Amino acid sequence: PGVFDARWADDGAATAGAVTPATKEAVANCQKDIDAKMTGKTILFKSGSAYIAPESNKLIDEIAAELKACAGTAVAVEGHTDATGNAQVNQALSQSRADAVAAALIQRGLDKANVSAKGYGSSKPKVEGTGAAANDANRRTEFKISAAGAAPADAAPAADAAAANEGK
Repeated sequence: PGVFDARWADDGAATAGAVTPATKEAVANCQKDIDAKMTGKTILFKSGSAYIAPESNKLIDEIAAELKACAGTAVAVEGHTDATGNAQVNQALSQSRADAVAAALIQRGLDKANVSAKGYGSSKPKVEGTGAAANDANRRTEFKISAAGAAPADAAPAADAAAANEGK
C-alpha cells in the first residue's frame, strides 16, 4: 500500500504550467486592446456594495476573452471610487469591488496566479472635483497589464478572491 517510488521526469525542476512572460510590445498591445474595450463603458455595481450588476456580465465576459488572448500577461484590477463619503469606507469598497472583478475573471478561466486586485478609494481621481461629472468619471474599474510574473508590487494577489466573492 502507498507510494513505492516517485521520480521527477525533469530532475525535479518545476516547469509544469510555466508561462513565458510576454514581451513589452505584447503587453502594450494587450493594454491597448483592453483600454479600447473599456472606452465609454464601466463595470456597474449595486450601490454601496461589491455586487456586480448583472448588466456588466457581458463586459466582464469580453474583458476575460481579451485577457485570455494575451498570453504571458498578468492583470491588476484597480478599483476606484469618487470622493463622496468616508475615505475609509471608500477604500474598503474599492478593494471589495476590485476583488469581485478579479474573482469574476478567475471564474471565467483566467489563471489566479496572474490576477491581482487593488482598491484605491478616491486617492487617484481621474477628474478633480466632486460634481456629478467628476464623480461619474472617478467611479471606475481599470485593468493594468504587465508581463506574467511582474504584476504591480502594490496589487494584492487575487488567489483567494474567487472564494471570498463566490455567490456575489
